[in-house]
Amino acid sequence: MAENTPAKMLSGTTSTNGFSVHAKGTGVVTQSAGTLATPFFYLSSSSNTAGSGSFALSGTGSINATTFSAYGGTGSTFLQNGANTSVHVGSITSGNNAGGDRWTYQLAAGTLTVDTSVSRVYGEWLFQQTGGTASVGTDLMMGTNYRSSTLLDPMEW
Repeated sequence: MAENTPAKMLSGTTSTNGFSVHAKGTGVVTQSAGTLATPFFYLSSSSNTAGSGSFALSGTGSINATTFSAYGGTGSTFLQNGANTSVHVGSITSGNNAGGDRWTYQLAAGTLTVDTSVSRVYGEWLFQQTGGTASVGTDLMMGTNYRSSTLLDPMEW
């Protein structure tokens, strides 16, 4: 996303070599239908800036990615809200900035499936599950270099 781009809307099937919501300003992407298929899904905002990136998945939208990564100095948000939504990823990795990354995954409805692991290296990650189904294949690792506590709410993995 370009700097200060207010919104990008996806519907239909999109295949790409990588998808990034990366904002120095404010980047917002919404997907209400179709499938986004990519090996790399990056939800991020530039570290040490006032930027933020967010992605909202609703309706019948789905995401299939090998790697889901999130990081950002001021916080990024992924909202999954739709009974027929699905996110299927190989792994989720959070934080690459020892200076203080923050991001949130909100699962309100739908299905989140992680084949192998969820890991946090640096920073803060808040997973909020108020509905839907979440499953992790093998490992839930909350990191080796965290600077503050991580909240997992409620954890039914």
